[in-house]
Amino acid sequence: MKQFCLILTGVLMVLACSHEKKVTEKKKSPEAIIGMEKDTLSIDLDDTSLPHYHTLAAFSLNTNDYLIGYNDQTHALDVFDFTNGVVRDIKLYREGRQAVAGEINELYATSLDSIWILADKTVYLFDTAGIIHEKHELTVDEGEYIINTSNYSNASIRLYFNAHSQSMYYVTLKMGDEPIFYINEANLRQGKHKKIVLPYTGAEQGVGHLYGWMQHPNVTYHFPLVIYNFPFNSNVYTIDLHSGIVKTYGADSRYTRNTASETHSATMEDWYRHLIENVHFYEVNYDLYKKRYYRLHVNGIDFTTGMPIDKQFFKKQLFLTVFDQDFNVIDEFPLSNDTYNLNGGWGIFEKGFFIIKDHPNAESPDDDKMKYDIFRFG
Repeated sequence: MKQFCLILTGVLMVLACSHEKKVTEKKKSPEAIIGMEKDTLSIDLDDTSLPHYHTLAAFSLNTNDYLIGYNDQTHALDVFDFTNGVVRDIKLYREGRQAVAGEINELYATSLDSIWILADKTVYLFDTAGIIHEKHELTVDEGEYIINTSNYSNASIRLYFNAHSQSMYYVTLKMGDEPIFYINEANLRQGKHKKIVLPYTGAEQGVGHLYGWMQHPNVTYHFPLVIYNFPFNSNVYTIDLHSGIVKTYGADSRYTRNTASETHSATMEDWYRHLIENVHFYEVNYDLYKKRYYRLHVNGIDFTTGMPIDKQFFKKQLFLTVFDQDFNVIDEFPLSNDTYNLNGGWGIFEKGFFIIKDHPNAESPDDDKMKYDIFRFG
């Protein structure tokens, strides 16, 4: 294990030596998309459920599509069965034997009776009856802290549980002049812990210091691959958790800039301006049914002094890039303006890639329904 860590540290140092902030050029996939199909669907909301969730888990099981979202207004998990049009909630408690203490940071679920919640440094295993079956405090080494989050202005850093090994994967950060990000593996059965470094290149120098709100990498999984990218440029990286091999992929957009500018000021005004004026690349999602990857990103626009930040932010346009299973770019699509929430609310169903339609300027808004589009590619 020590040798493995030393190898990865060496990789980190070599990759970080280049300070030229150039993105990698994409490779064109031999696959072709004949057309993009889009189905618009909806589900009725109850009195307490929300039209949009920042922190959510989505999956398909036995031909049914499910979304589980954390409702911060009721401190509950709202469970949507999209296929049968059923909505219910799982009440969470802040005190007592079934309490979930602290801020809810992330969810992971592949069935209704295996719902993992990360709250601060603790993971809880719930079923749909609201019973906690397991509770584990995660190991965090000195000088580090867990950064798993669905704060899309910063990053989207997913939680992952490997049922075969009974291991939970999460990300920690050690701050410094050059921040170090770690993938942590907690074996919940054996009580063991290990971690590896997420290396980055010269294109990411200044992460945590020079890119305003875009502080951390986006992190997702297609085990044994960890897939990560930074919000401020178009590059995509993978690290194989078995071999430690790191690979870089070009994923540059033909519609927008592929790098964000730097900001050397730490004022809120400058960070908001930076957020509006620059591109933002979201996490890469793996479609296990189609053996493809999807990534959304937004463009940068002119900053308007005096206009509320949220109104400016929602003037941005969303773009969807589709990759083959080797991370070659198949195609890229500009999506409709004034349609989708730009702060998360998307994922993978067996039917395709879905995005919740909850834009403040959307035509014919309906507060009694959650609307969403499912994209399929021929």
